Amino acid sequence: MTIRKRLSRTNTRILLFALLSLLVIGVFIIEIFEKTYLEQAINYVKLQDHSVELVDFLDEYQFSEDEIGTLGKKIRSYGHNFYIAKDRQRVSTDFSTKQLREMQYLDSYVTINEPADVFVWRTATMIFKSYETETGTYQVVALRNDENTRQINPNRETYRWLIPIFTAIGVLAIVIIVGISRYFSRKLENRIMEPIEKLIDAANRVEDGNFEEHVEYEGEEEFEKLCHSFNTMQDSLAAGVDRAEEYDKAKTEMIAGMSHDLRTPLTSIKGYIKGVKDGVANTPQKQEQYLDIAYQKACAMDVLLRKLSDFSKLETGNMPMEPVTTDFGAFLQEMLDDNEQYLREKDVNVIFFVPEEKVITCIDHEQTKRVLRNIMENSMKYRCREQVLIRMNLIPNKESVILKITDDGEGVPEEKLPHLFEQFYRGDETRNSRIDGDGLGLYIAKRIIEQQGGSISASNHGGFCITIILPRVGEEQEQI
Repeated sequence: MTIRKRLSRTNTRILLFALLSLLVIGVFIIEIFEKTYLEQAINYVKLQDHSVELVDFLDEYQFSEDEIGTLGKKIRSYGHNFYIAKDRQRVSTDFSTKQLREMQYLDSYVTINEPADVFVWRTATMIFKSYETETGTYQVVALRNDENTRQINPNRETYRWLIPIFTAIGVLAIVIIVGISRYFSRKLENRIMEPIEKLIDAANRVEDGNFEEHVEYEGEEEFEKLCHSFNTMQDSLAAGVDRAEEYDKAKTEMIAGMSHDLRTPLTSIKGYIKGVKDGVANTPQKQEQYLDIAYQKACAMDVLLRKLSDFSKLETGNMPMEPVTTDFGAFLQEMLDDNEQYLREKDVNVIFFVPEEKVITCIDHEQTKRVLRNIMENSMKYRCREQVLIRMNLIPNKESVILKITDDGEGVPEEKLPHLFEQFYRGDETRNSRIDGDGLGLYIAKRIIEQQGGSISASNHGGFCITIILPRVGEEQEQI
């Protein structure tokens, strides 16, 4: 489940439980109010309804001395007791002794008005009605006395006792709602904090250099994705640390190897120069031979130092690149012509397959020549016979230019091919253990080609093959 859904459900639960609590508390309040006020009010209203009906009855009643008993029964049917007197003398009644005793205090209220009079006294409702007859005046009193019903008086004193009850109920409602909210919030907080704490622990482990243990979490979808991303980042960091260690190791080995490579020719140069100075080379032929060897060793050192310089410029982004729109076939042919004497001296034969159409691309001439020289020097360095055959095949495509350079050597084991363009990688043991590589030539070539928008790869096709792919441009952009 996503954390968004979890939050929505938690908020809904809090709201529903709060409303349910308010509903229960509301029912409780209504129950109290009904028992303490409404029930009495309703009873009082009912009492008044019966009294009103009885007043109407008495006002319309045709009094007859012969039906006094019937009148008493009718008054009782309205829920009232009756008292009938003639000229203040009792004739018939169902009053209790207490009620009869109180009647003497009510005589002063009796009127001779034709409409019935109604009096309310404490819990009693009394109706007085007089009837004039030929023999005298009859007084009829109807009494309703309900001890369980109090008259409802709308004043502050009546409701004052309800204030503390309602206040306590309100406080209780607030406490219940806050408690429910806190309960669900704590549950949600625990769900959120569990993966966060695991991620914090994992970050501390990574800081301490422990990349082995992954974050194990199953729960909210967003946190699962976050933990998976953290595990992926941790694996990437571990791989980066391993690569950095390998890089440092290879760099150390390369520096040691280059120190050896520089020390060896430098020692030779010093030895041959000393031989000339000390007269060991005592003939012009020997002197020329010593100087030639010293010069060759110096040239080897110069090549190595140029590679280090190129590597430094590439790493710092200071390698100058001046791309020019060029006929790539003509450029390659011109380069081979310029190096024909050098290739012949090294016993290198180059077969160049050039298409008839022009193949236009945009390259930096000097840097591209450096790439091609590095590739051919590798073929010469790792030769397995006296003469080296190199085949160069230029293949134009619609959007690219493909150059394949293949030698007639033994190739490279397949497992080594993906690493040939890495920094400081030295695969010389796979070709000729007598040759020490510096691990920079192909890496520099790769960086130069990529900066020109192309790509470079290695494979085995009847020998070691380098494939260079460069973007092709239209002939109308040709500048040479």
